[in-house]
Amino acid sequence: MVAIQTTNLTKDFNGVRAVNDLSLSIETGEIYGFIGLNGAGKTTTIRMLLGMCRPTGGRAYVLGKRIKTGCHHLWSDVGYIVEAPHSYPELTVWENLKLFHRLRGIEDKGRLDEVVARLRLGPYVHRKAAHLSLGNLQRLGLAKALMHGPRILILDEPTNGLDPAGMIEIRKLLKELALKGVTVFLSSHLLGEVAKLATRIGIVHEGRLIEELDSESLDQRVRKRLVLKTRNNARALSVLEEAGIKVKPDQKILSICDEHVILKPETAVRHLVSAGLPPIHVEVETEDLETYFVRIVSRGKGK
Repeated sequence: MVAIQTTNLTKDFNGVRAVNDLSLSIETGEIYGFIGLNGAGKTTTIRMLLGMCRPTGGRAYVLGKRIKTGCHHLWSDVGYIVEAPHSYPELTVWENLKLFHRLRGIEDKGRLDEVVARLRLGPYVHRKAAHLSLGNLQRLGLAKALMHGPRILILDEPTNGLDPAGMIEIRKLLKELALKGVTVFLSSHLLGEVAKLATRIGIVHEGRLIEELDSESLDQRVRKRLVLKTRNNARALSVLEEAGIKVKPDQKILSICDEHVILKPETAVRHLVSAGLPPIHVEVETEDLETYFVRIVSRGKGK
């Protein structure tokens, strides 16, 4: 089942096109990473998905229902964080969650304890929200988004302010929810974190979707190279070139981009060992998502 769908979604602000003819189709249980530079149109897209602003053109659907401004029918199925997690600063964590629990009309009183434990907010339940760190404010926002057991989570920068351990916890939580059929749509500038989490990634630039790929395709498209280092790189270069392996000297290392050699680095290593030049460093380096993103955007690839 398609959980989230947009068709030629467009939004203009005072003559400036923030979202440009955006078409997405996201299946139930997917973790969809929506990445782009600041101002690329990520948050505007999320606000249209939630009915918080009216599209200039096109349509958006959540769980098969068309989204319009002011619509309330999706709130029971959707949890969200937009731009920043909001809370009542003078209320404690527990009071904030209890208020949200009541507003959602949730009858299960044990649900409060569940989300507190799940987001590790126990030590902070009696602390006012105004005195929370950015990371714990984020946890509080996620707890509110998960309170009613939504079928869809729409999250804008969900790991903002979290330390590395917190990022791992949230990553694990979102993966577990996806396995249970929850659809996760998240935008982030932490591109490496998205790469570890998302099953599919959409790259948006200047309001347009310029590329969409799944995690397997990303692994195939990112650039890789075999990096070697010996005690005599000049001689090693000659040995490898004589063996028909193209090598690029790169400062104090030797770089090989031949796919066949990258898949079987022992081929190059064997030639060097036979020549009495055993490598002191061998590594296959993979282009990270940040570098890939910049490369795609800079070449202005259209869709």
